[in-house]
Amino acid sequence: MAAPRRVAVAEQPLPMRSLLIRLGSGAQAPPWSAYLPERLRPLDQRCVYSASSYKDVAAFECGPQSASSDGLPSPRRRAPRTELDNLMVAGRVWTLSQEAHGCRQVQEALDHADGNAQRDAYADELRGHILEAARCPHANHVLQKCIVTLPALSLQFVVDEIMEGNISQLACDKYGCRVVQRVVEYRPTPQVEGLVDGLISDVAVLARHPYGNYVVQVLLKHGTDEQRERATRALARNLRGIVAESHGCAVMSAALSYGEVSHRQVLAQRLLGEPGLLVFLAGTKYGHAAALRALEVLEGEDLKRALQSLDAEADALWQSRHTSLALETTIRRLCMREQVRRLIVRRRF
Repeated sequence: MAAPRRVAVAEQPLPMRSLLIRLGSGAQAPPWSAYLPERLRPLDQRCVYSASSYKDVAAFECGPQSASSDGLPSPRRRAPRTELDNLMVAGRVWTLSQEAHGCRQVQEALDHADGNAQRDAYADELRGHILEAARCPHANHVLQKCIVTLPALSLQFVVDEIMEGNISQLACDKYGCRVVQRVVEYRPTPQVEGLVDGLISDVAVLARHPYGNYVVQVLLKHGTDEQRERATRALARNLRGIVAESHGCAVMSAALSYGEVSHRQVLAQRLLGEPGLLVFLAGTKYGHAAALRALEVLEGEDLKRALQSLDAEADALWQSRHTSLALETTIRRLCMREQVRRLIVRRRF
């Protein structure tokens, strides 16, 4: 079989031609070239594990290249992953974690490590850099991977270093909020008790923040019943300010979805007790989900009052483009359930 013909750059389609010219115009490849498919990367990036850079991995040198059907060099065969990642990453975890491509190498090494002892060694290289890593656009992914994959005892230093800073500020950071979420989600309660206490003390502020609200939602979903109750009480004390923000509406929906039914009922009753607040939520883009959850937990006279308040504003409510079909269907179903209950009561007497 004849070898495929190499297509000259001039014969490539315009987008491909522009890309190839851009890649070949400088002495050094641009940083974004690491994100290209492997066959389009510059030759010096085509095989990450190169024996020319590291004598220790000479035995793992990649195989020869071959031309692909479109005339571009095809990727060379990759060396065995586990041993290579260990040789390339060990001793350079913090340096690699701060780079777009390097952080992927570290995550792969953590995934394919030979056991927790090797993962512990990688994580230990981040000691003293936890807060910096949490705020780094690349290193935060490595830190999250460590939190998810390592046992609790190995990561006590991570929790300790996070607590040395301001936990609320970290929860409001674009990248730091992800790390805080993973800590709350995967670490056992005794280990993160102090961290959670700090979050609950500022829950009203975090609930309205573009990034902090995600931390509160994770806390409401994965926290203990006692932690959920404390967070719910704090939210109930600041209802109007919280639901006025789109992020706060998402938190309110989470608070009405997770935890003990009795705690959710108390929050729904407080919501109902604020004049016009339930109707306001039902007609907003982000609040109708919270209104739906409130209707699902209310019972008896509280449910009757809620339905009456919604019925009084029915014309305006159903004209709102944010009122979802699910909310409308639920209200109608609850109304029918209430009518059936009344009919049963009348027949009994």
